[in-house]
Amino acid sequence: MRVTPGPAHPERIAGHSEWRNFGPTDVARDGDVLVSVLDAIVWGYTGNVERTTVIGEPSARVRRDFATMVEANERAIEAVRPGLTVRELDAACKAVFSAAGHGTRTGSGVGRGLISYEGNHRILGLDLRPYNDLVLEPGMAISIEPDLQTGDGTYRHCNTIIVTDDGCVVDSSIERGIIVR
Repeated sequence: MRVTPGPAHPERIAGHSEWRNFGPTDVARDGDVLVSVLDAIVWGYTGNVERTTVIGEPSARVRRDFATMVEANERAIEAVRPGLTVRELDAACKAVFSAAGHGTRTGSGVGRGLISYEGNHRILGLDLRPYNDLVLEPGMAISIEPDLQTGDGTYRHCNTIIVTDDGCVVDSSIERGIIVR
């Protein structure tokens, strides 16, 4: 029987998830900002959904930063259409962060296909980065995941998006707004 290593183990690191609480004695506490990651692999295709949640009542600052990340995610989804460059899509996310006084530490998403970054494979040609001039076409699959890291935690919602003839389809119907539990 194979034991699955924890998130910080080198076999599991995807380079983007922050796990503040992990272990049999750790518990989520009021005020914690946590990112949950759900990966699905079907017939070799990989997709995922990530959602940030806040435990307990968030402070005004946490609520503001959370709302900023949600807005960046939604602006990017609204922008997806054939003919848009990956650079422009990345810029749509980062413009929201910049307007709120934040920088970013990464690009705004990754490509999806038969291989993906979860297995230490990258489809670099589809990564949402400021240097990528690839033009979106119908049928492309990308993961939009604007990443806002603050002193309170990391805020990130992630959805796999399929480019269509006139926009896109979001692969998940899971709530995309501010999630407080």
